Amino acid sequence: MKSVIRTLTLSTTLMIAVFGLNACSDKGDEENPYLFPVDVQPSQFTFSSANLKSGVWKITKHLVDPAYDYNNDGKLENNAIPFYQQCDKDDYVIFTTDTEGIQHEGTNVCAGEPQQKPFTWSWEEGTKRLYISTGTFLTIYNLTATEFVVKRVFSQGGKNYNEYIYYTH
Repeated sequence: MKSVIRTLTLSTTLMIAVFGLNACSDKGDEENPYLFPVDVQPSQFTFSSANLKSGVWKITKHLVDPAYDYNNDGKLENNAIPFYQQCDKDDYVIFTTDTEGIQHEGTNVCAGEPQQKPFTWSWEEGTKRLYISTGTFLTIYNLTATEFVVKRVFSQGGKNYNEYIYYTH
């Protein structure tokens, strides 16, 4: 995950992460846990920095729509997590103040990466967008004391992909 910033860059780096939906799945609906989830509709919530700062956030689900071929094998995938590097799977993010946070590598640090990377962040009330100092804008779909869901868009080959990244603690 290499931090919020890396995870979000992970999608960019691997053209990664995102969750695809059932349109491109070769499994039946009953077998595919990564169909376009009903809970990916933006919720009506009041932003609370206390919720954002409520603990350590780890990625638990990373889906893409439409599905994307992460490993160039000709098959479209909805779930990006299997394509994370092993050293990214234990990364986490902490929002430490109303404007700062830390992206932490966890115990399995990727080669050449620092253990921690500080970042700054800001919130745009009217748009439900979170700005991360790496230049990343995320739309918050849900934020409670235990779940944080964001959407990010990336483009590849002239096509836009929506990533839905679920953080919990």
